[in-house]
Amino acid sequence: METSKNNPDPIFVPAYFLRFLPVIGPELAWYYLAFRQAMYANGVYEGRSSANLHTPYIADLLGISVDSLLDFIYSEEPWCKLEGLVWRIENGQGIVTLHFLVQVSLPLVSPDAFAMGYRLSGGHATTASSVAAACSRAPIDDLLADADDLADPDAMVYHSHETIGDVLRGFGEFTEAQISKLDALLTARIMPENEFLCLPLEYLGNLRNTLGDGQVWLLAILDYTSQDNRVTVEGGYEEMARWLGLSNPELIYQWLNSPAMQSYVQVVDSENVGQWDSPRTFTILRATIQ
Repeated sequence: METSKNNPDPIFVPAYFLRFLPVIGPELAWYYLAFRQAMYANGVYEGRSSANLHTPYIADLLGISVDSLLDFIYSEEPWCKLEGLVWRIENGQGIVTLHFLVQVSLPLVSPDAFAMGYRLSGGHATTASSVAAACSRAPIDDLLADADDLADPDAMVYHSHETIGDVLRGFGEFTEAQISKLDALLTARIMPENEFLCLPLEYLGNLRNTLGDGQVWLLAILDYTSQDNRVTVEGGYEEMARWLGLSNPELIYQWLNSPAMQSYVQVVDSENVGQWDSPRTFTILRATIQ
């Protein structure tokens, strides 16, 4: 099958999306991608757009029943974390419809949006010229949240996911033309076109339901970061737990050493099992995941 960024199979998403995992959780990350793929199927490839999405199509992507998807849609809990990525649209009587607003072009995850607004201003009032200079010259790591902030359980309390353009509008100093130029500059630095995940639709549906939400994200990340089918994680199981916003590295160990996961990724070294932050090396069995 020919692959392109405008083809709904496989899933293409900037590698920056991995910063969402500890904030919204592995399950909601898959749900967002399903809504995003549904917009691709409707011919929408960028920006923010609304549509009446075909629920059987989304349910099929996720490998769940339509009733299970509707239960998700009508529940209240997920939508706070998804705000800025996907919005439910209610009618005039406050009744949830099957019309959705989807941010197809990836926004900044909430802690990054907060950090960028604060750090571009230096923590105080600023000018358009100083912000523009920071956009061009400041190291990207200095503009984004620290890794520990991504796993902060209160990360969603003080900010929502926002586009770079929305962050810049918050300064009130720019014309739309200036915002567009700076948005393109920062997007190219934060989400380079050559750094993207290519996820088979199998990950979103059958494999996710077989292995689990977090397990498939582990597989995806290890595959993305591997070279010649091998990858070493310097921070071991502890680091991998942080990828997903989890606090229990032993759970990651159990996942990766389960018979089901060992069909896709194998642990090369098994010494010092109790030292969760020791480097770990894995072999990716590409033939089984492509």
